[in-house]
Amino acid sequence: ALPISGADPAMQQVARQWIALLADSGAFESAAVAMIPRSAIYTCGRLAGCEFVAEVKLQDGSGAHSRAAQSLSMALLAALMRALAAQLTATRVSEPH
Repeated sequence: ALPISGADPAMQQVARQWIALLADSGAFESAAVAMIPRSAIYTCGRLAGCEFVAEVKLQDGSGAHSRAAQSLSMALLAALMRALAAQLTATRVSEPH
């Protein structure tokens, strides 16, 4: 699971175990959704050509989308990783050197 700043370490451990259980049972879409912070907004779907799309917007406004993924779980994770990268980039740019 992704670390959540300010979150209780015990709750983070429970989240990691839950995500591992979902993935181990083959529930990849549920595991992908479980990785998205509760404060984030997301949307996802399947296009007519059997390609999957997703968009994730984090609480701070950082967001990203994915398209042409081969599974819903990969579309969600790709969008989440891109949103987190945008958040990290924005944080680094705004920090004084």
